Amino acid sequence: MSNALAEAYIDARGAVARAGAALGVALASVINLCDLATVVLGGCYAEIFETLAPALGAELERRTLAADSRPTTVLAAPVRSDAAVRGGAALVARRACNEPERLIRL
Repeated sequence: MSNALAEAYIDARGAVARAGAALGVALASVINLCDLATVVLGGCYAEIFETLAPALGAELERRTLAADSRPTTVLAAPVRSDAAVRGGAALVARRACNEPERLIRL
């Protein structure tokens, strides 16, 4: 999808806009239930965020109960497709720092 957007295919832009609207409907329910101030989209959503955001934001504006008094900020995660790998590496590094004896076998 990212490649299609980069090539400026009209069908791709329309599909992402529709997906953004659908995601906005779903997120509005979660935001209304959990009173979230910020939502961070990662993975494939972060990669197409610029195209996804307008329709998503419009749905949140319309469907979030506290939109007028406390709007929710929606951001793209700075880490894109390799987030899981980086997160796994961070967990290993943290464990190595906190429990270095586990890395040494006697």
